[in-house]
Amino acid sequence: MEEIPANSHLKFDSLASYPSLRSMVGNQFVDHNWESPTWVYVQLQAGYSAQELEKQFSAFVEKYVDKQQFASVKFSLQPLKDIYFHSLGMGGLFGDFGIPFISFVLLIIAGLILLIACINFMNLATARSATRAREIGVRKVLGANRFRLMQQFLGESLLYSFLALILAIVLVELVLPTFKTLVRNAFPTFGIFAKRQIDIHYAQNISSIVLTALVVGIISGLYPAFYLSALQAAQVIKGEARSGRSSAWFRKFLVVSQFAASTILIISSLLIFRQIQFMKHKDLGFNKDYVLTIPIYDRSLRDRYELFKNQLLQNPDILGVTASSQVPGVGSQNAILLKSQTHEDVELGIIRVDPDYVKTLGIKLASGRDFSKVIASDAEHAILMNETAIEKLGWQEANGQEIELYFKNQGKVVPVCQVSLVGVVKDFNFREVSMPVQPLILKIDPLWYSHIFVRINGKDISATIDDIKKSWQDFHFNQSFEFSFLADEINKVYAMYDTLTAIVSYGAFLAIFIAGVGLFGLAFFLVERKTKEIGIRKAFGASVAQIVMMLSKSFLKWVLVANLIAWSLAYYLMNKFLQNFHYRINIGVGVFVVTALMTLFFALITVSYQALKAALANPVEALRYE
Repeated sequence: MEEIPANSHLKFDSLASYPSLRSMVGNQFVDHNWESPTWVYVQLQAGYSAQELEKQFSAFVEKYVDKQQFASVKFSLQPLKDIYFHSLGMGGLFGDFGIPFISFVLLIIAGLILLIACINFMNLATARSATRAREIGVRKVLGANRFRLMQQFLGESLLYSFLALILAIVLVELVLPTFKTLVRNAFPTFGIFAKRQIDIHYAQNISSIVLTALVVGIISGLYPAFYLSALQAAQVIKGEARSGRSSAWFRKFLVVSQFAASTILIISSLLIFRQIQFMKHKDLGFNKDYVLTIPIYDRSLRDRYELFKNQLLQNPDILGVTASSQVPGVGSQNAILLKSQTHEDVELGIIRVDPDYVKTLGIKLASGRDFSKVIASDAEHAILMNETAIEKLGWQEANGQEIELYFKNQGKVVPVCQVSLVGVVKDFNFREVSMPVQPLILKIDPLWYSHIFVRINGKDISATIDDIKKSWQDFHFNQSFEFSFLADEINKVYAMYDTLTAIVSYGAFLAIFIAGVGLFGLAFFLVERKTKEIGIRKAFGASVAQIVMMLSKSFLKWVLVANLIAWSLAYYLMNKFLQNFHYRINIGVGVFVVTALMTLFFALITVSYQALKAALANPVEALRYE
């Protein structure tokens, strides 16, 4: 069969029918009850609606599902086209999601950048009104009314917008490979010319792009059209047209708006980066470095695990080998009920582990002892708990507690085993670091092993991996040798956040660049309008520094105002974002000060070029015709 596209929710290496699976792994992993999540694909006949099918679900549950045992079982339908963005919990099965959030961020950034670009156009169009004043005056004298002039200016704005659209399409095709890498192929089929067969969705996308260009052209051209068409013919022909106070204030408002938007993006990118770095370098409570992770698919591997482990440990470059039912720092744990002398029906998480789990992963003991191979009863009747579990149970003296582990089936208690608490481990992040540490039990149970963990010394990694692979091949397991590094598996959890950081950072750079271009243009027109004033000041002895400061201070003042406005908005937005993380950074004042200095310095550099150019000009040239 053909390769499945990277943006499909279906991700697999091979497909097998249920009879084939039974012959391969037996009924243990194929026949299951209603506790396991299952996805069924249904193709409806023409004319039969999904709503009609959903009406039959209640009768199906009533007939086939034991409500006492599985009271929470329910069925729901979802269109196949909606799975990618709204997976209804399928993310755990079908791979990395979080794409809707990334798409939302992309839309917000694109909207802010378009807004900044529109503001630039409005600012520059009104600032250069003096250069078009005589044209407007002549047109009015020749009979052009205000409506006709507005049509002209809006038409020019729309023309610029659609020319920009053509350029944007070319740039999109050029940067598309880089963009795909940035978003980790989340949108691999995107591209204006990528679609060879036109369908309704492609037509909708093209229509949306054209509509966006139309809206941008109207928004950016509307205010200049109103402003320029309102100029009086007599004044502009005499050269007496000047910007009104309201116009000047509106331009200042626009400058503040675009720099506020840029500042918000800069602050956001810095804080997101800090949060991701904080999570990546946070002490997880175990040592993830130089640990190989080997998945277990073959049941016979569990039966021969101890033999395989002992052979690996003969290699001096291998420091430890263990196994468990989940990958620490990544996966989720199962749950089990606990009963003791003081508690009943307490639900705790449980991870089935190898006796060397704590030692191999470097988890620290808080009290008691670790599992012991010397004590035979540990294999069946010993457990470890984390500190959070002890805190939840409220035990002052935890070690030695006799506990019954069980689950409930059809409302009846099904005992698992009697165990004794032999030790307490310090809390470690067995789930994602963004989540709080939950109460946890560690128990030896080889039947549940899903991954083998091999700690190596890191001196000659390639040679050590080759030795492990050779040992694997010696055992002739019914699966190929696969491995990854535990640190890499944990870092994959942060892939979406790395993408988010990159997107916001690039967006912030583009936004501040566009704002800087607009500021550069405004400074040019300001210097042009103040040429005579600058000449007079220089004639009266003003220094270059004084001229530069005079021209720069108004811009710097409004950039500072933009920062003050952006600070509160950025704090609110990032505080909401950081609430998604149990372990989070504090939003200190430093990031706001750094951002303010960055934007002020950028604005100063942008304006200073035009200011220096004006300050160094010969005042005679400015006053020659006075």
